[in-house]
Amino acid sequence: MEVVYARLTGLSASFRIAYTISGDQVSLTVPPYSTILGLLSFAKDSEVKPDETQIGFRYTYHGEAKDLEKFHRWERKDNGSYKYKSTAVRTRQMHLFPELELILTNLEFEDILDRPKRPLFLGRSQDLVAVEDLRILETNPVEKGKLHGTLLPIELGQRLPANGMIHNLPEHFDYVDGRVRKPQNVRTFLALPQEEQEVNFANLVCLPDLGHRVFYIHRWK
Repeated sequence: MEVVYARLTGLSASFRIAYTISGDQVSLTVPPYSTILGLLSFAKDSEVKPDETQIGFRYTYHGEAKDLEKFHRWERKDNGSYKYKSTAVRTRQMHLFPELELILTNLEFEDILDRPKRPLFLGRSQDLVAVEDLRILETNPVEKGKLHGTLLPIELGQRLPANGMIHNLPEHFDYVDGRVRKPQNVRTFLALPQEEQEVNFANLVCLPDLGHRVFYIHRWK
């Protein structure tokens, strides 16, 4: 099977954890699939939904830091609407010198990523990334391989396929109601750490042209 392979690099990245929206903002160790769909949507300049492509990725970064940022506070009125209240400053965790390797089953994204319609970023609008490598590569299915920095869907109560951190994350968001985002297909994922480990899992492929590097291709729910 042929896939689009893209390697993106930047200076910073930040992936907010939805259930820690107050106080210091910590970052997930890997980008959620919803974030990658958002990046592709900016490249295409229209919403990219899960049925348009399957996604595999490997994510690395070279350090962590904390950033101060201003945010806007709103308060809820008695009638359920919101009004602007004030601004404040909070600390946000960020990754330094991130690298995202993507594989996409929809070959149309080669042209889309080669000529993105909008700036690409990983997290906040200032977390800009550039496409450093882009090509069509052949994949071969494998039963196991060394993985790091990716998200595997898991079922609680079953043996974990690898070491990592467990998160409940939406696969994508519904933007039908304008600015209000509704999480869709919230699933339990295992975020693999930066260190490679041998993993036996479904939907693994290797890329012979990249030293048989292994990726998990996500199957949408």
